[in-house]
Amino acid sequence: MESLFPTDPVVQPPLSERSAGPSPVCLPDAPVPFPVVPAAPRAAPVSPAAPRAAPESPAAPRAAPESPAAPQATPEAPCPEAPLSPAGPLAAPRPPLRYAQPVRVYQRRTVVSPAPTPPLPASPVPAPSTSPPAGPPEPPRHPRLAARVESTVYHPPVLERDPRHLHPMVTRRAAGVLRPAALSTAAAEPGISPVPSSVRDALADPHWRRAMEEEYAALLANQTWDLVPPPPGGNVVTGKWIWTHKRRADGTLDRYKARWVLRGFTQRPGVDYNETFSPVVKPATVRTVLSLALSRSWPVHQLDVKNAFLHGTLTETVYCSQPAGFVDPTRPDMVCRLNKSLYGLKQAPRAWYSRFATFLVTLGFTEAKSDTSLFIYRHGDEMAYLLLYVDDIVLTAS
Repeated sequence: MESLFPTDPVVQPPLSERSAGPSPVCLPDAPVPFPVVPAAPRAAPVSPAAPRAAPESPAAPRAAPESPAAPQATPEAPCPEAPLSPAGPLAAPRPPLRYAQPVRVYQRRTVVSPAPTPPLPASPVPAPSTSPPAGPPEPPRHPRLAARVESTVYHPPVLERDPRHLHPMVTRRAAGVLRPAALSTAAAEPGISPVPSSVRDALADPHWRRAMEEEYAALLANQTWDLVPPPPGGNVVTGKWIWTHKRRADGTLDRYKARWVLRGFTQRPGVDYNETFSPVVKPATVRTVLSLALSRSWPVHQLDVKNAFLHGTLTETVYCSQPAGFVDPTRPDMVCRLNKSLYGLKQAPRAWYSRFATFLVTLGFTEAKSDTSLFIYRHGDEMAYLLLYVDDIVLTAS
């Protein structure tokens, strides 16, 4: 019974059924034939219980199919002179030649550099040169930069600048300005007291204690608050001390400044404040007034209001705690009911603007319709302009 699987190995009949004839010719360059396995005669049926022949390994190549018209040839015995592979008769075949070379997926395009210019032939007798000796050779320039036209824009002198940089803009790093000038004078004036981190440290230092006493005295002189019992269920705004060094234009110490500031984020809308908007002068208005004063040769004055927000009158009822370190020893449980605004309140800028604008109207100034922070005064041929930006004032007049 013939095998049912076409992939079975080629079988060879026993020696008794071989026909006598000449021995197969083995050529030196002939390929080694496939290995064969002896099998039973064709006439004898195969027992059902006999195991089937093991199929070939998937890696072994299949035998070429025979032509149907050609007579079936008798399988030949392996040539005795053919050497066997050291790996055995069932060694895996070599891969095809198309997989021998790696597949090239990507190749970077090479940049073709311009051909160097051949040097000129040297003259036998060098001519005397009157030019100064040449400096160090210039670094090679990029082809794109070499094709650009040199800019004629003036470049200010800088400390570090790339010769390939042609843009007229100069950055802070190119000009050597890496950080702003430090205004600290600790090295020149070692007696400066550092900014304290707590009220206890500030009261222990005589400079900061004097600054806090001046601020507290200014608040009492301005009648900023009245001490009252805490309201039941009312909101009491807390505050804190802020310390800073006031310096002159050259960076030297001017004075120690302490300010009692309220924490506006503890206020409640509709209870402690309502409207908070406060107008400021527009930059275009400032330029217009200064240009007008310059064209007419008018004098220009700049004013700064000290403790401007302390002069604003509140329309809401606001309670705050007493300043830390300056609690009234006779009434320590009292709270401050504000009569004037304090720094930190949400409505403090609006209260100051309303107070100042009302006072200017009583003097004869009128608000400009284009900018409510511009106040104009007219009296006959005389005219004055006043600009208000929070607590800074610019005044010019004919």
